[in-house]
Amino acid sequence: MTIFRCGLLEKMTTKSKVPFLIIQNMMLKRMISYLRVKDILILLVSIFPFIKSYPLQIAETKSLALKGNIDAQIQLGVFYNKGVEKDYLEAYYWMKMAAKQGHPLACRYLGRAHLWGQGASESIDLAIEWFLQAANKGDNLAMFEIGKCEMIRNKPIQAAAWYKLSQQHGHDKALDSFQSISLNLNDSDTQVCKKLIEKLKSNIIPKSESLSTQRQKKTKPIRRLVLKSGEEYFGHVINGVPNGFGIKKSKQGTNYQGEFKDGLEHGYGISFGIKGQITYRGNWTEGKPVLTRKKIKRDQSNF
Repeated sequence: MTIFRCGLLEKMTTKSKVPFLIIQNMMLKRMISYLRVKDILILLVSIFPFIKSYPLQIAETKSLALKGNIDAQIQLGVFYNKGVEKDYLEAYYWMKMAAKQGHPLACRYLGRAHLWGQGASESIDLAIEWFLQAANKGDNLAMFEIGKCEMIRNKPIQAAAWYKLSQQHGHDKALDSFQSISLNLNDSDTQVCKKLIEKLKSNIIPKSESLSTQRQKKTKPIRRLVLKSGEEYFGHVINGVPNGFGIKKSKQGTNYQGEFKDGLEHGYGISFGIKGQITYRGNWTEGKPVLTRKKIKRDQSNF
């Protein structure tokens, strides 16, 4: 008797101490001799349902994301930020798509990307700009992040105001940060902080309302084009020209997936060779890849 264990099944059998797959050698040999290769694959998939075809799933998700599906864009952003194929540049690329449609989580992600320089230019001003978009949609974590940014910029009154707003919108941990600053504020500073809180509060949309509005927001038109060069294009179009996110394919079989500006590759993008291999992944400017010896950093002017 042979006990077969693999991946998750091995962990499960260890815990339960019950063998999941016990197959006699003779029976296995007979099965293999009669089954065709296709049948064997079907058998393996039925035995190991936890095996996933990630390339196929990712391709389908990317297709949906390019058509403006916010959920797909967020899924890809999370996948490339925390998944097996970690890539901060590509995570930023997909999250930016969702952020441009107003999704608070995506806006907060871009803020953190710029704050720490992960897949984006390191800029506290750009970080606050994206955090503010999320905060104004009721995102309490983005409010908390703005508080941290204001402390970095040595503006304790502004930081205290955002910490208080974060706490009022459900982030309990923000209260400690607010109180630690409040202890060092005089009466005049405290009054200024209270007025600032009321002013900032007037710009905040309830979170549930912001999400429903964001999903109804129109995106750039998606079109299929045949470019003057003979290449095929599928993606965002403005005035008949590729602008935004899209895919370009040549007659030779090479293609590019990424950001476009005025018909040219501009921003983050990936180029593929004839056999589907990645030939370049990173920033592009006016149709050309930005090649540097050091680690590629995003050009702040692109954002």
